[in-house]
Amino acid sequence: MKTPKIHQKQVDRNFHQSQKIIAPAAFKKQILKFLGRLILIIFSLLTYGQASAACNLSFSTTVGGQVTKSGSEYKYTFSATDYANCDPGGKTDGTGSSLGIYVDAIGNQNSAGNKTFPSSSAHGTNNVYIMSIGGSTGPTNIDAFYYTPPNGYSGADSFTFYDFNGSPYTVNVTVTAPVPGSPTGVTATPGSGQASVAFAAPASDGGSAILDYTVTSSPGGFTATGAGSPLTVTGLTNGTAYTFTVTARNANGSSAASTASSAVTPKATQTITFNPLGAQTFGTTPTLTATASSGLTPTFTSTTTGVCTITSGGALTFVTAGSCTINADQAGNATYSAAATVPQTFTVNAIVPGAPTAAVGTPGDTQVSVAFTAPASNGGSAILDYTVTASPGGATATGAASPLNVTGLLNGTAYTFTVTARNSAGPGSASTASSAVTPKAPQTITFNPLGAQTFGTTPTLTATASSGLTPTFTSTTTGVCTITSGGALTFVTAGSCTINADQAGNAAFSAATTVPQTFTVNAIVPGAPTAAVGTPGDTQVSVAFTAPASNGGSAILDYTVTASPGGATATGAASPLNVTGLTNGTAYTFTVTARNSAGSGSASMASSAVTPKAAQTITFNPPGAQTFGTTPTLTATASSTLAVTFSSTTTGVCTVTSGGALTFVTAGSCTINADQAGNGTYLAATTVGRTFAVNATVPGAPTAAVGTAGGGQVSVAFTAPAYNGGSAITGYTVTASPGGASVSGATSPLVVTGLTNGTPYTFTVTATNLAGTGAASTASTAVTPKATQTITFNPPGDQAFGTTPTLSATASSGLIPTFTSTTTGVCTITSGGALTFVTTGTCTINADQAGDGTYGVATTISRTFAVNPTVPGAPTGTVGTAGNGQVSVAFTAPAFNGGSTITGYTVTASPGGATVSGAASPLIVTGLTNGTAYTFTVTATNLAGTGAASTASVAVTPRLLTVSNPVSGMTGAATATLSGGGSSCTLNPTSGFGAVSHPATADKPMPYGEYAFESTSCAGTVTMTIIYPQALPAGVQFWKYGPATAAVGGAVAASTWFQLSGATLSGDRKTVTYSITDNGVGDSNAAVGSIRDPFAPVVIPVMSDPSSIPVDAPWALVSLSIVLGLLGVRWQQRQARG
Repeated sequence: MKTPKIHQKQVDRNFHQSQKIIAPAAFKKQILKFLGRLILIIFSLLTYGQASAACNLSFSTTVGGQVTKSGSEYKYTFSATDYANCDPGGKTDGTGSSLGIYVDAIGNQNSAGNKTFPSSSAHGTNNVYIMSIGGSTGPTNIDAFYYTPPNGYSGADSFTFYDFNGSPYTVNVTVTAPVPGSPTGVTATPGSGQASVAFAAPASDGGSAILDYTVTSSPGGFTATGAGSPLTVTGLTNGTAYTFTVTARNANGSSAASTASSAVTPKATQTITFNPLGAQTFGTTPTLTATASSGLTPTFTSTTTGVCTITSGGALTFVTAGSCTINADQAGNATYSAAATVPQTFTVNAIVPGAPTAAVGTPGDTQVSVAFTAPASNGGSAILDYTVTASPGGATATGAASPLNVTGLLNGTAYTFTVTARNSAGPGSASTASSAVTPKAPQTITFNPLGAQTFGTTPTLTATASSGLTPTFTSTTTGVCTITSGGALTFVTAGSCTINADQAGNAAFSAATTVPQTFTVNAIVPGAPTAAVGTPGDTQVSVAFTAPASNGGSAILDYTVTASPGGATATGAASPLNVTGLTNGTAYTFTVTARNSAGSGSASMASSAVTPKAAQTITFNPPGAQTFGTTPTLTATASSTLAVTFSSTTTGVCTVTSGGALTFVTAGSCTINADQAGNGTYLAATTVGRTFAVNATVPGAPTAAVGTAGGGQVSVAFTAPAYNGGSAITGYTVTASPGGASVSGATSPLVVTGLTNGTPYTFTVTATNLAGTGAASTASTAVTPKATQTITFNPPGDQAFGTTPTLSATASSGLIPTFTSTTTGVCTITSGGALTFVTTGTCTINADQAGDGTYGVATTISRTFAVNPTVPGAPTGTVGTAGNGQVSVAFTAPAFNGGSTITGYTVTASPGGATVSGAASPLIVTGLTNGTAYTFTVTATNLAGTGAASTASVAVTPRLLTVSNPVSGMTGAATATLSGGGSSCTLNPTSGFGAVSHPATADKPMPYGEYAFESTSCAGTVTMTIIYPQALPAGVQFWKYGPATAAVGGAVAASTWFQLSGATLSGDRKTVTYSITDNGVGDSNAAVGSIRDPFAPVVIPVMSDPSSIPVDAPWALVSLSIVLGLLGVRWQQRQARG
């Protein structure tokens, strides 16, 4: 079987099947077409034997049997020769269907159209038969056979094409089903428990429409599927970071996953509560509030900044009236997503504008122009207009802007003006009234034109005003002319002059309109130059002069100098001018004239006579190089035979006398000028300069060589030579004798090394400059080198203030070092090393060894160390002074402060350990128990710490001895003071004055209440002194509540009020003193050492005549009782009858 070379091709799975579906309406037509073909086949069978030999169908050689893509199908191209009688023999595909392709007479596919292989039978192995109808013989190309795989199909297909001779041609095809490409640009936006994932469709859909997309999360694998972007993946955990991939699916399957999105973290949602605002008033500054369900703080922004602005915190500012929209936002945080924006829109209502300012009136004729400044606030609405109101009279003017013109006013009447501004809310308040201005009558100026004027004249101008007032004048062309206010003109130069006439007005007339007049100022010839002076030359004179004071109002064009006698002239633009062609020896004078655009002026005064002279020259031969230190004399001659003089222009190198005697200052380049000043016959000669070299010589010998011995070396000092040979000394050489050891250097001193200790040496010094080395100095006095020594001085380390260490050091020579202090304010030291510390700080000690006949001086060794403070000593003299629940402790500072200022003291009580700290004595320890004996110690503290405690004080006992309280029935407070009872006896804090705690009988009035005290730790008898703020009344008694008898065997009698014996009252009736004995009369407390004592003044009424009632006789009392009894019986009987 003949097989063409056909390449297998991958066929896209998604290409649409192009199989034709035949509608029932066209079925009959197909049947007719089939019958026609059947007739053709029968005809072909009848002629088969004749045509078979001539039918040759093959794949086109031009395409090599290639399978090429056309549209969404695959096309196979054929060719045939002698196709007219070819016939496939009526073969079918085995199903009864004819699969022929027909070729028409001109080689094109016929009207049956391209053959699309039926998809139902297109898979596997297929036979295709080629047919043709009619036509002439000859080669032709059949267009194509099209194969369209159905959607979703993949696999191998084979097509065997049979030509009219039945020869097969097989083509194999492999069909694959492509899926879409991966989506791209995956981005995720987190929500609460979800994320919205956006993506771009893949570049390739695989040849088949994408059916849907699937988004997958990581971690968790949560998915969402849908037809397009974006897709929302739900079920996520807030706070967990997720990435997302996307796949696309078509009819052939799903794509590979996209690149993962960046990680996003779902967050809890939050909402904002932002209540609506009512209308607001422009000019107010409300502060808005909003809350977020998350508890986070919302922020505010304005979307209408042309109407209102707002700070992030909610402070509103209104820019203008209008509609204001404010957004409340909350951006979220790590836990919450950004909240949805909540906007609120409200109206900002305008208010009337503020008052305009700076109203200023400018008067006119029966009118005033009023200028003003717009108000600072427009009330939130554009200002519609302004109204100016005059006072008096109330005339107004309204307009859109400043200034406004108020008309209809009376000239000569003073007016003030106020201005109001109006916006959509109405007119605002009026401005402050302007200063008063007065409308005035107008006036005009008559200022007649002037004709041309002549420079140098001083005319006076005049003008008149219709008011009769005097005009004033000013110049607007001050570069040409100036004028006084009264009209006196001064011309500065020729040109165009403009003068203004003005009249400023007065109380009755307004300022007049300025009237200008312009006229020409014509130039005149200039004045005569001055100060002509001639300077003679050889047959010529140079004439200098000064320009004339007046240029005639026009720039001077040139000057002319004229000689007399002879009239020779020279013309030029400026001084000096050179007049030539004169006769030497003849005296000449010279005059000068100046010329401007108006012509030439008069001649100057003649100069003094000058005489031209003959020239002379100088011969001054070059002197050649000279040697520094020499004093040559130079010579030169003049052609006039006059004597020549000399001068130096390089005085830093050389000087010269006028006669030529040279002196050299240094080596270098010397320039000398030769001059001849001339005389009555000869002019001064031209200077002739000569330059020559001044060469250096070797320097002189240094002086004053002095050696200072060291170990195996000597330091030699010397003085530079007085003579440096005209060149800077470049170095010195010191030479030792004996031995000839030497050293060179730039300056003194120089150290000669390699010498033998113990050998005396002398030293000479030479100096060298660019010219060489000079003579040696006189030898120094002999010096002997000595052995060196070094000091070992170990660092002593930090020291403690108050110690007295001794330092030590050694010298390598065995000699004993000595010590000195460089910080004597901190430390001093003996030469032997005994240290004394003055204060804390930094101490520096030097160790030195001065040497002897064998050893040189050792190098100083310094050691620096800290002197640190120590704790201070113990304070002394501790003494306590008792108080109520406290003790004041005094002490003396310690003698030793440890080298550091004491920063504080601490007092400690024993027992109990109560403390107090402070800067100085005394210190008060509080919180102590009255009646308890305490001792006290004191410590001092500095920067180094706290020192030892002082010796304990003598014991002291805090006591409450005095109480004070207000007293009933009196103004002011009473005091009660306890005394006696021993050093430990103290009042309890409950002691004091108050109401009566144990009421007495009515016949014992106690208007001042009671004083009750309780004392503890008392022995024997205590005395109480009470001072009342006011005098007690006459007849007062002092009563006490307690046992009226002393305790017996520890048993205390019952307490009652009884009159206290032994109480005393002072003469001013304010001070009461009484005593109570422990467990004695009146002590209510049975405990030994404790006394309880309520005490009260009792005021008994005093009768006027107490002797009239026999209260002292017993029989009188009995008689009175009987009488009273009888009277009582009688009264009862009457009551019974009645």
